[in-house]
Amino acid sequence: MKKRIFLLVAAFGLVSFSTAPVVFAADNTTGEVEFTPGDIIFDPEEQGADPTAKLPTNLDFGAHEIQTTTAEKWYATTDNTGEKNGNNLTTGTIAVRDNRGDATSTWSLKVKQVSQFNLGASTLGNAQLNFKVGTLNNNLGVPPTSNITGNQLTFVLFNQDYDVLTANAGTGAGETKLPIEEFELEIPANTDKKAGQYQTSLIWTFSYAPTTP
Repeated sequence: MKKRIFLLVAAFGLVSFSTAPVVFAADNTTGEVEFTPGDIIFDPEEQGADPTAKLPTNLDFGAHEIQTTTAEKWYATTDNTGEKNGNNLTTGTIAVRDNRGDATSTWSLKVKQVSQFNLGASTLGNAQLNFKVGTLNNNLGVPPTSNITGNQLTFVLFNQDYDVLTANAGTGAGETKLPIEEFELEIPANTDKKAGQYQTSLIWTFSYAPTTP
């Protein structure tokens, strides 16, 4: 008997390994966020509960017995005394919120005293009203220009606009605040006075461009 011998030949392939990275095709992912123009508001906290965060609506310099020989200095207070006493001064804040998002936008604020303090035909002669302000603040670091010299604005002329703040292009965006620390009324000696309540008005005029936020 013949034996058949089958020879099995195993073929071994050579496998090579490489440390080079394998590159796959990649897609791009784009992130987007859009902002739309907001509003510009003068005295934004007007209806708020904090009286120090908005312009005061009333300045009370107190009730005082008539005398005409000595100069007087009275302050707007919350307790009807007209005298500084701790934390009784009437204060407030000049505030502008500009969220228009336009680098070319501008705004300005002016104020005027309409007339001398008067009681009918009687006036307080050469009495002068002034207010003192603190440090101007803008939350974006682009404050407008303050036109108040020495932190005090004195109403020398009546029915005359005085520049308070001016925001040129590139300034005044975001939240701008200028604290008012006190209102003062100086009445010279030898001023004739009548019994009764003398009054005047301050008018704040705010303007901006472009006019449509």
